[in-house]
This record gives sequence, C-alpha cells and structure tokens, in this order.
Amino acid sequence: MLTNLNTFSFLNKWKKKKKSVQRNILETDNEIAYLMKQLQQHLVIITAKFSSDPETYNTSIIKVDYKNKLFYLDELIPDTGNAQIKTLQKIRLSTRLDGTILTMECRLKEPGKDNDLPHYVMYFPTRARSIQRRESYRVNIPLNKRLQITMQTDSGHFIAGFLNDISYSGVSMRLESSQAFELNPGDIVPFLTIHLNETITCEMEIKRISTTRGHTIISGQLEEVSIDHQKEIQKFIIRLDREKRRNAAGSGLG
Repeated sequence: MLTNLNTFSFLNKWKKKKKSVQRNILETDNEIAYLMKQLQQHLVIITAKFSSDPETYNTSIIKVDYKNKLFYLDELIPDTGNAQIKTLQKIRLSTRLDGTILTMECRLKEPGKDNDLPHYVMYFPTRARSIQRRESYRVNIPLNKRLQITMQTDSGHFIAGFLNDISYSGVSMRLESSQAFELNPGDIVPFLTIHLNETITCEMEIKRISTTRGHTIISGQLEEVSIDHQKEIQKFIIRLDREKRRNAAGSGLG
C-alpha cells in the first residue's frame, strides 16, 4: 500500500511539473522577426554550439535586416569559435528570453568586419523551439523604460544601473557606464533597491556577470523579499507583459 501511495505521489508531482512546462515552435515570418527584434533590443547573451565541437561560445545579435530575413551575429567568445563558424557554416543558438528557453539552428550567409571586429551575417532560422516554465517567467524591460536599480555591497560600495529583466524570483541589471566593483557569482548583496511603481528592497545572490556591447549585465536571485513586495513584483510583471503583448499585436510582429 505504501509503495502504491509513493507511486501515486510521484506521478502526481510529475504531472504537475509537466503541466507547468509549455512547449512551442515559432516558424511564421512574423514570429521569427519579432523574436530577432527582442533578442537584439534586450542585449541578450546567446550561447552558440557546433555539432562537432564540445566547446560552448557566447555571442549576441547586433543588427537585424527584416527585409532580407538576415541578422548579424557578434564575434564568438572564446575566439576559436570564429574559425569554426566560417568552416562549418551552421550553428546552434540557445538563450533565455522572458523566462523561455529558446533554441534554433542558423546558417551563415557571409562573414564580415566592422572596425576590424568580426561579425557574421546569418539567415533567419526556419523555426525556433521554446520551452516556458511558468514558475520562472521572466519579462524583459523595454529600453525606453529606464527603471533604476541600485545595490550596496558588504564593503559599502554602491552600484547603480537600470533594470534589464525581472521574474518572480530574480532580476538582472544593466550598467551603462563603467563602474568598479568586486562581485562574483555566489556573492550575497545585502541591500538591493528596485524602483518600480513602489520601491522594492531585498537581498540578492549574484548568479551571473557578463558583458555585451559595452554593457555589464549582473543577474541574480532575489532573497528576503517581503510578501507585499512579492505581490508588487507580480503585479508589475503582469502589467508589463500585457503592455508588451498589445504593442506586439499593434506592430504586426507578435
């Protein structure tokens, strides 16, 4: 009887977990174009892999040519990836956007250079796969919404930037100017302030620090968030998501 109960409990949890995952395929011209627009505008770090290479590379989209269905991929880091893409001409890209895990395969049209920095002109993918875990939904902040976020480290050092994205449990901030700081993944920031409609104060555990196109992105998990502030974050995410959907529908790219 105990075994049956344990089996039922496991299946019930598995079903709930399965229901919390939503899988989609984006393949219409409008869906792909809107995806490219979001990845470029929000300075999203993209992971790149080749089928014959175990190494993982980082890059980002620096330009989108909607008319010709092309996008420009920044140089690959580490540098060895730049030789690989010219030889193999096919690359698998993956990233996170609004809490969704995205994967797509893209082909190289031609390599290029701008001020001696390499870039790659890529064809739009024919499709992109997305996996959405509802409990980790993350919404990117439009660049015209300059919402301030500040943190104070244990040493008393202040770091100021703008909110780049936010979920129910985490945020990332964008530093648009050079700021000296000593932070590493795993560090706890004891004082974090997010200026939404109300001011949110909490702690944050640093998860990732990266740089793209001159901007430093600091991502982390929120800690010690009061119930009232949790509700305020939820309301903000819902409101912003509705606004983004309306804008996408109005632009014809959603």
